[in-house]
Amino acid sequence: MQVYHSINEVPYHQQTFLTLGTFDGVHAGHQQIIRRLIEDASGKGRSLLLTFDRHPLEVIRNTRIPLLTPPREKIYILESTGLDTLVMLPFTRDLAEMTAEDFIEGIVIRGIGVCRFVAGYDHAFGRDRRGTPELLNSLEQEYEFGVDVVPPLSIDGSVVSSTLIRELLSDGDILGANRLLGRPYQLKGRVMPGKKLGQKLGFPTANLDIAAEKKLIPGDGVYAAVVEIHRRRMTGTVNIGSCPTVEGSRHQVEVFIHDFQGDLYGNEITLHLKHFLRKEHCFNSMEALKRQIETDVRQSRNFLLQDSRRNEWD
Repeated sequence: MQVYHSINEVPYHQQTFLTLGTFDGVHAGHQQIIRRLIEDASGKGRSLLLTFDRHPLEVIRNTRIPLLTPPREKIYILESTGLDTLVMLPFTRDLAEMTAEDFIEGIVIRGIGVCRFVAGYDHAFGRDRRGTPELLNSLEQEYEFGVDVVPPLSIDGSVVSSTLIRELLSDGDILGANRLLGRPYQLKGRVMPGKKLGQKLGFPTANLDIAAEKKLIPGDGVYAAVVEIHRRRMTGTVNIGSCPTVEGSRHQVEVFIHDFQGDLYGNEITLHLKHFLRKEHCFNSMEALKRQIETDVRQSRNFLLQDSRRNEWD
């Protein structure tokens, strides 16, 4: 997959099958669109996905949007889809003010080339979100391109969307979020020194500095996770929160890696969150906390063992 960060870098190719959007999460609905794009382009031209380096609402509404897949992670996931080309444009105020018609003519038609648009049923782009499938249909004769509209994807009775996934994650519903994503939700970070409280309790934890500051952190609580270190996969129990039993104040992500011994400081770890075990709460004593951690680890092991037997680690 070729990756470009400017329209000026992209070689012009008239036989371009193109889709565009934020694609935050690259969830199951997005994957359906990408599969259609690749199928349409197969043997006929190149498949190209145009997306942005930030969520457009950050610029349009001047507000922070927690991301399911920050740029680096989005590129990594898209590399495995079979796309020919990815264009990740900086989303600027000038781009936000551009009309859909100007975007199509100036960037797509003249800059990239296109023979067919593949669009989600509810996609909208350009100023005032006028760039709908209906607008594309109205322009296809003038610019000689086709339009392929992909219908919504429903899972468990809900239409898959990035907004819904953010809500599920914030509520700690990791199973629901993972079903809509089509894969376990990931947190990636570098191991940093901590207070070593876990080590004193017999459960040494790796404290993670999450790599992307805009990454959405799921709701506070304890999770079972597959832990990836240098392409080696193990199991672990993750705590997200502020450790109220020991008067913690800084929000943190820490993981106890089952059956692991060694120094991980400075290493990058990826957590694939699989199951929500319980909410974080304050215990009356350190001994009570230790007993609860023992229970958490036992439950985590059991859940992940069942997953491995069903070949559901990935």
